Amino acid sequence: MEMQGLYVLIGYVLATWVALIAVDLVTLACTRAGILRSNATMASMIVLGLVAAGVIAIILQTGKLSLDVITHVAGVCLFLALSIVYIEARSLLSRGYSLRILADLAKAGGQASVAQLKSSYGDGKGLSGLIAKRLETLASFKLLMLERDQAGPLTALGKTLALIGLAWRKTLRLEHVG
Repeated sequence: MEMQGLYVLIGYVLATWVALIAVDLVTLACTRAGILRSNATMASMIVLGLVAAGVIAIILQTGKLSLDVITHVAGVCLFLALSIVYIEARSLLSRGYSLRILADLAKAGGQASVAQLKSSYGDGKGLSGLIAKRLETLASFKLLMLERDQAGPLTALGKTLALIGLAWRKTLRLEHVG
């Protein structure tokens, strides 16, 4: 009976994870279609809300299974790990520079001038549009102040995250990032 309960738990975890992805993709499609208004902050909050709802759903769905607490915790951890994989893959696909260059080259038939690649960034606004979009996202997350052509100062949260990032870079010996 214990193994059958474990299989049911894994089934619930996978079904909840697939539901999270499906709801997120529908939300993205509705945003692109203009049905929903969303920005980076809202999109992140939606994904985090879906993850939290998934954890609650797994706890409620599996509460009646005759499994020990450690197995239930492992099920929630598995769901969280799968969610992190999805979030990271989504981020890489939507915001990864190198992958974006390869995709743009593929759309252009396999080759393009550097000027064409530069101009295709930032929704056609070029590299400066890309930087502006990133700065607007950071400002919307309240990590820095943004006033016309002036970025900064960093907020307390922005300073904290910057220091954590710098510490991780130093720990991992990453000199060149980005």
